[in-house]
Amino acid sequence: MADLFRFALQQETHPQFSVKSPIVDALASEMRSALGHREVIIGHVGAHDIGSNLFNGVDLLAMLGSSKPDWGSTISDLRAIGVPEDECAEVYTHIVSARDVQGLARARHLRRRGVGLLYIGDMPPPVGHDLPDVRWSQEEAEHLKVNETLQGTEAQAFNLLMSHGFITVPMLRTELEMTRARAESVCKRLQRCYELVEWVHRKGGRGRGSRAYGMPAHHPEMRASESLKESGRSDHD
Repeated sequence: MADLFRFALQQETHPQFSVKSPIVDALASEMRSALGHREVIIGHVGAHDIGSNLFNGVDLLAMLGSSKPDWGSTISDLRAIGVPEDECAEVYTHIVSARDVQGLARARHLRRRGVGLLYIGDMPPPVGHDLPDVRWSQEEAEHLKVNETLQGTEAQAFNLLMSHGFITVPMLRTELEMTRARAESVCKRLQRCYELVEWVHRKGGRGRGSRAYGMPAHHPEMRASESLKESGRSDHD
């Protein structure tokens, strides 16, 4: 995406796509038309999202995608410092949110009035004390190429969710023969639509585990709490 912007703005770039493609040419033409004579500054997560003044003074800062660190290595680090297994997924979400705040704050919007923030990602934008006085207007992206097959696949994933109380990427790949990318996309879409919570699920209680998206009532902590309550009632009886 950054290379496409650079190509459209006639900045130096070495893209991995063909600049002679009709699709690329059409996209670049639309970008130039939309941007007009506005100055565009392009930065990257990991280079310009923490402590950088590259975007100081901009009228609008747009973040395309969440600042997600590698899932596997981050979870391994959390385990190493003693974070309980069933809390790792939630901690990971907070890490992503904190990184997003750092990136969005590069606009120095707290020091100036009228600065716009645009966040495009598969996670909710950070709110509350992290970004004081920021009020987000959210809009769900519409996929123009969604067809009956994809809608049917999503419906099947929803049925699995209702049946098991949660879904995982490996589950969708096995049960519905999805690619990893499609399974991840379906999980995130259902999470947004139904406000699913996340936790680490291990099939059979062993192995590395994968991220589960499910109903709050099926969260391991919630089920353990209910079991303790039932046990307390039995002892009392």
